[in-house]
Amino acid sequence: MRRSAASPTASPALVSALEACPADLMRLLGYVYLQHGQPSRAAVMFDALHALDPADPLAARSLALARLRCGQPDAALAPLQGLLDQGDNHAATHVLRAQALLATGQVTASALAMRAYVAARTAPAAPTATDGR
Repeated sequence: MRRSAASPTASPALVSALEACPADLMRLLGYVYLQHGQPSRAAVMFDALHALDPADPLAARSLALARLRCGQPDAALAPLQGLLDQGDNHAATHVLRAQALLATGQVTASALAMRAYVAARTAPAAPTATDGR
C-alpha cells in the first residue's frame, strides 16, 4: 500500500528514538496490542522483552497480564514467581498472581496473594534517590 503525499509521517526524532531503543518500541507495541484486544500478540512482544531482560519487573508483569488475557493463567504464574523470588513486593505483582491463582482454581492461595496485595498497597513506599533524602 502506497502512502499518499498528504499522509502523516513519523517525526525523525521519534524514529531516531525508537531505533535507539527497540525495547521501548516492543513495550509500546505490546501495550497497544493489549489495549486493542490482541493479547496473544502482546504476549509475543512481552515474552521477547522478558527474554532480553528477565530481571525487568515491568516486562515480567506485562507478560503475565498478556498471558492472563490469553486464558493462560498457569503460564502467567511463571514470570510472577520469578519476580517474587527476586524479592519483588510490588502490589501489581501480587494482584496479578491472585488473579492467575484464582483462574487455576487455587482459591486459598489466591486469597493469600490478595492479602499480600493489600499489604503492599498500604506499606509506605521506600525512599528513592530522587526524593532528596
